[in-house]
Amino acid sequence: MDTDELAAGHSLRPGKPSPRKLEAADVAAALTRGSYGRTPGAPARFKAGDTVRTRNSNPTTHTRLPRYARGRVGTIECVRGCHVFPDTVAIGQGEDPQWLYTLRFDGRELWGDGCDPSLKVSIEAFEPYLEAI
Repeated sequence: MDTDELAAGHSLRPGKPSPRKLEAADVAAALTRGSYGRTPGAPARFKAGDTVRTRNSNPTTHTRLPRYARGRVGTIECVRGCHVFPDTVAIGQGEDPQWLYTLRFDGRELWGDGCDPSLKVSIEAFEPYLEAI
């Protein structure tokens, strides 16, 4: 986009044609995912029913921990197995397999006392995001 298009807030010229034609096999390959499960290097630190606190970290790189859930107390609902850790893959540091959990929060823990008391929120959270309390 050129400066005149930025000022206009939209494209003023047609886009350049792609030199590559997308084939059906490309689409099928993109929609087929491999397994991200990995053999654990250690046993899971937490089990269903454990109460944990998420770390309140703000890394300058990739993280899958939602900002609204950082530093909050929740309960482990389920252990999902050991999986590729996207935080390290995103910065070229390898798979670094980590345990993955489903973590449930009361809505009030996330959004305060004015929140509907029946609201529950579940997220997937990797073990490095969690602290025992």
